[in-house]
Amino acid sequence: MQYCWHMNPEKLKANIESGKMLRPEIRILRENCLKTLNDASKEKDHDRATELLEVTESTRVPETRIEYIFMGYCPERDLMNRVDIAWFAGKYCNFDYVQSQDQVDRFFNIVREDVVICKKIETFGETMRIHAWGKVTRLRDSRANNRWLEMDWFKTDDPIIVPLMGCNSTVNVRTLEQVEKAMPPEFWKWLESTT
Repeated sequence: MQYCWHMNPEKLKANIESGKMLRPEIRILRENCLKTLNDASKEKDHDRATELLEVTESTRVPETRIEYIFMGYCPERDLMNRVDIAWFAGKYCNFDYVQSQDQVDRFFNIVREDVVICKKIETFGETMRIHAWGKVTRLRDSRANNRWLEMDWFKTDDPIIVPLMGCNSTVNVRTLEQVEKAMPPEFWKWLESTT
């Protein structure tokens, strides 16, 4: 992954936009940039790290590589704990449950243009209720390696119930192919009607 460090920003942008650079590679480069920025002994490399980090935060992946993240918004499945209202008001999405490394990894692999869909389990093991979705417009990391997503949200007063697709966690990532295979036509109509 070191080769990315020496890539010029325009070439890096082109590799992300064309799909030549895969999500795990983007993530590793981002992590290396953040480590460099946190290391005072590497101050001479801070400008380079900042430049490359900016490219990874703002560059879109190809449309065919977009993923759908079905995101739970009620910690402990309790509507009293819902966080989506704050997400919509602040135009962001975050994930703070660091005890689940698998979910943290999934959240950190999200890239610009991915679609985040707010979901709550309706019938356990069968269906989920969805009521809002958004596109990731920018990735943000703090130097403490916390991640949040800047979002362009679309909400509806008419939630729909769709197949659960095994989305039992808070962070559930599905490819376009998986979503196309599992979701009924109503799902696609709902997406179109909320924009």
